[in-house]
Amino acid sequence: MAEPAEVFHYEPHPRIAERKQTPPPKIDDEHVGFNGRLAALITKGVGNMWAFYAVAIAMGLWMGGLGASLFGDAYPWALMLLIFGGIIQMLLMIAIMVGQQVLGQAADKRATQTYKDAEAILHECQQLQSHLTSQDGFLTKVAGH
Repeated sequence: MAEPAEVFHYEPHPRIAERKQTPPPKIDDEHVGFNGRLAALITKGVGNMWAFYAVAIAMGLWMGGLGASLFGDAYPWALMLLIFGGIIQMLLMIAIMVGQQVLGQAADKRATQTYKDAEAILHECQQLQSHLTSQDGFLTKVAGH
């Protein structure tokens, strides 16, 4: 029996071993301190339909007269515009921007891991192709072609 023209030696990509020991990053794993956690919590809380419903109900109650009876303002439109249109939106906008930054850090780390995984998969495919090429050479020699 003929010897193979080239013996294949498998070399696993280092990412395969690294992947087994490193779990995917989560937002909760980020060490951002109290302010970052609060901003992420506000961003998650405000970024849903329940927050919209709460604001819509509050504005509806205010316009329906509850605001006038609670605050003694017969025409609460100016105060309503100041509170709902200015102060709350400005504060939430700043908190949401910080929260998006915190939430984006974990997403960036996951994207980096995905890139490294794709790189390892490409390496493994190249190893498989080299193995098949080695086998093709051996089978061609054995068949005598």
